Amino acid sequence: MKKANQIVYARRCCKTGEGMNEGWIFGNGDMYIKHESDVIKELRGPDWKDFWSEAWTELSEREDADILDSAFEHDICHWTEWDPSEEDEWYTRYGEPLKTKDEVNKYLKGEDHEDEGVAFQDYTPKRAIYTIVDADEDVEAYAFTDIDVYLQEWNDLMGTNYETIKQFNATETNYHIYVSPPLA
Repeated sequence: MKKANQIVYARRCCKTGEGMNEGWIFGNGDMYIKHESDVIKELRGPDWKDFWSEAWTELSEREDADILDSAFEHDICHWTEWDPSEEDEWYTRYGEPLKTKDEVNKYLKGEDHEDEGVAFQDYTPKRAIYTIVDADEDVEAYAFTDIDVYLQEWNDLMGTNYETIKQFNATETNYHIYVSPPLA
């Protein structure tokens, strides 16, 4: 049976781990970002400090639109769209890679594929991207946050003692944590 929102995406967001068919591309594909707010955070971040230090106006005084315009003018990033049917890489809603067209077709038909996230379920990787989905299919995506911090907060709040994602997913019936590998 086909699940709701079973769509194939052409790229995976480097900040949220979500699949995406439109968004921002940095350089020649060095980074893909789905949400404008994450692009602004990236451009205001420490990786771009040297670039902005050469500008006439201090970064803290710049409006978000000005930052996006400057980034576009200097070929740092631009917004674009991708059509998954024209690509040779595909992802699920949660950013899990689909490696072949046959796998894509089976996924779209709801056959032989469960969107369980990348196979990091047996341990808890540090600094991974994770997506939490509740029973109503509400999605909360977190990027580069230590999963053990989330699990500890859950344990403190709920009185549980989960140490890994696998333990959490095996026990919790209304929530599931999907994990994508840490990005380089």
